[in-house]
Amino acid sequence: MRRVFLLIFLYIILQGFYAGITTVPKELDSLMYHIPIAKSYLTGDIFSSPRSPILHRFFPGASEGILALFMLLHLPLNLYNVLGVLSLFFACYVLGKKAGLGRDSSLIFAVSFSSLTGVIRWMNVQIVDIWMAVYYAGALALLIKPEKNVRYFLKLGIVTGMILGTKYSGPLYVMMILAVLGKRIKVITVTKSIAFITVITILGGFWYLRNFIVTGNPVYPISFLSFPGVKDWALEMPVWRAIFNYPASFATAVFSEYLGWSLLGGMVFLKRGSSSLINTLLLLFLGNLLIFLLLPNGSSYRVHVSNLRYSYPVFLPYLLSIFLIAKERNWGGYLNMFSFANILFVLQFPYHPKLLAVYVLLAFFISLRRL
Repeated sequence: MRRVFLLIFLYIILQGFYAGITTVPKELDSLMYHIPIAKSYLTGDIFSSPRSPILHRFFPGASEGILALFMLLHLPLNLYNVLGVLSLFFACYVLGKKAGLGRDSSLIFAVSFSSLTGVIRWMNVQIVDIWMAVYYAGALALLIKPEKNVRYFLKLGIVTGMILGTKYSGPLYVMMILAVLGKRIKVITVTKSIAFITVITILGGFWYLRNFIVTGNPVYPISFLSFPGVKDWALEMPVWRAIFNYPASFATAVFSEYLGWSLLGGMVFLKRGSSSLINTLLLLFLGNLLIFLLLPNGSSYRVHVSNLRYSYPVFLPYLLSIFLIAKERNWGGYLNMFSFANILFVLQFPYHPKLLAVYVLLAFFISLRRL
């Protein structure tokens, strides 16, 4: 079964790679601020006030640093999130293993999340939310099974720093994951604390310090406490109000992005297992859901669909808890078929017969390997 999932994921990545090398960036947010932020790395403007009336360029730009490497190496920019989806697959696989799933279930979990409609639709643009999910999966894996050495705290500092440095929602998600899972870390020394704080400050704290120096507001253009911001600079309607005002539109968007997985919420809470990890993941899911409900949204179906990419940190612990419950209750076979049925709806790519030869060769190679 794992080979089938792996072959399907290979097909998705090949389609994304082909589109990445044959198309150019055209998505609005990518052109408006993600690509300009990446270019500012190469010009040195990243350290000063963005020279643009577009206020989104004050957003944290840690993940655009990866995009800047694409520019420096003259790689097609539409491959940026193809690499992101691949990284997300490996991060989810490691997360599954750390959480106690077997090799097969970890692979199916990784394919199931990284091939969601809500992920794949962004594979050939330069938005940073897929990378946000990569770091979050990494942080979750590290906190589920903490270690005692300094290297562990450096790795934890890197992934949490990148969460902070990728989006303004990052600090909220970091505080929630540390509040729920931080108690698993038993031994904290001065050296470990310095290692963690140094890395997280460089990767994440820099952006907020830059904005504070330049504008007097660490989260500019957002009005925050007594810090000055810009009124009506972006979507003002939070997610919770969008759900209340447009329930049918929002529910349809959730089903579009998360397919059948969005219908299992009741089963997760009614049939939750006895594992403390499952209960912890469900608590994290609820905490992250609360954060997501406060994030910006709008009145149109297009915005409802688009902004669901902000919910990756909500859905990760939710989906992982489903796989852990299935393992505990011996529902693995049913869950595999359910996962397979969901993935089939993603396979709606343009027809490129020339890719067949490459795909068949890779599939043959995989079939010879003992996975």
